[in-house]
Amino acid sequence: MDGKYRARWIAVYEPEAVEVLQRARRHPHGSPERVQVLKELPSSGFPEAYAVAYGHMLRLCGEDDPEEVLLGLGMMAHCNLHMPYEDRLATGEVLERLCAAEGQDPRILAAALRGLGLYSADLERLPLLAGMLRHEDPAVRSAAVRGIRQLNHASTQPRGIEDLLALAVDDPDPQVRQTAVEEAGFVIIGELLSRYREVLLKAAHADPDEQVRSTALDLLAARYDWRSPTLKSITRPITEDDWARENGQLLLTLFTEAASDSDPGIRRAGLAGVTTLVPLEGALDVVRAHYADSHPDLRAMALCTGAGVLDEEALRLLRAELADPHVDRAYLDAGAWPGALWEETYDVLCRLLHEGDWTGLLDREGWDPEQRRKYLYDLKTTIRNRHPWDW
Repeated sequence: MDGKYRARWIAVYEPEAVEVLQRARRHPHGSPERVQVLKELPSSGFPEAYAVAYGHMLRLCGEDDPEEVLLGLGMMAHCNLHMPYEDRLATGEVLERLCAAEGQDPRILAAALRGLGLYSADLERLPLLAGMLRHEDPAVRSAAVRGIRQLNHASTQPRGIEDLLALAVDDPDPQVRQTAVEEAGFVIIGELLSRYREVLLKAAHADPDEQVRSTALDLLAARYDWRSPTLKSITRPITEDDWARENGQLLLTLFTEAASDSDPGIRRAGLAGVTTLVPLEGALDVVRAHYADSHPDLRAMALCTGAGVLDEEALRLLRAELADPHVDRAYLDAGAWPGALWEETYDVLCRLLHEGDWTGLLDREGWDPEQRRKYLYDLKTTIRNRHPWDW
């Protein structure tokens, strides 16, 4: 396309972009409303549409008004969809200048740091990100943790990055520790497991914040979930993982202790972890101890796991729950997983759908009739799609 036609298309997209930015200014930075409005920027995939949005982004990031800079930073997620390599490097330089500016607004720092690692080609910006882990604002430290993990993703030599995440997991602010755990978990289900496992183990053992500890337990459990077809490409059975074979009892002890915690969230995460270790000796005994758990979700999780390995007691108890005229939704979810109970669960779904008013379905979230109906149909479809018999 020659210059004349390119200019014509840019002239078409320019007023649209200006109008969207004007509406975005009516909402505060970081609000869902602003994010939604920015999604309306020209995004046809044509180079001219991208050029208009990217030009506005660079202009806004160079403004003196912090609010305009924040608007420009908010556009990056949109521009990233079509950004060529050369512009990614240029964007990294813009972010670096914003982060290095003396006395920078903490909001700008946090927004810029989140993308700094993503737009870096190597580890040259690691010292800048590491330095931000000492910033007084927890939001800035949390953003630096995200940037550090993204830098790891962009680099083929992640030297020292695992040490920085280990440092962040000791941060006094729970949100920073939560971010460190989430970012370590992002890597632990990828290729660099050995570098980040210790971060999660430390948080799972002793973090004083229940949410952080629960997240760490969940992420450790996800690595070894031998039942999940959706995670098959990134998870490994514990019997096939060298570290886990050697330290399986350490994990089992960790999850077993958590499964008896007083906090319901940690109990659930701990039991979920135990269920992933069923191939290990002793794990099924821990699961069996929860067949009579007072919490329906935990009891259903245990029964589902036991039924999945054809444990007779679990099959008997789960069948009894499914036969209840007012079956709890947790047991329907559980019955849909072990192949031994697909037909029985399907029959229950058909019965509930036939009743028409869905009164036979108990839930604890206040679902309206339409939500209950949709749940039943979706679960019925799931079973049909996964069942081996010919319908």
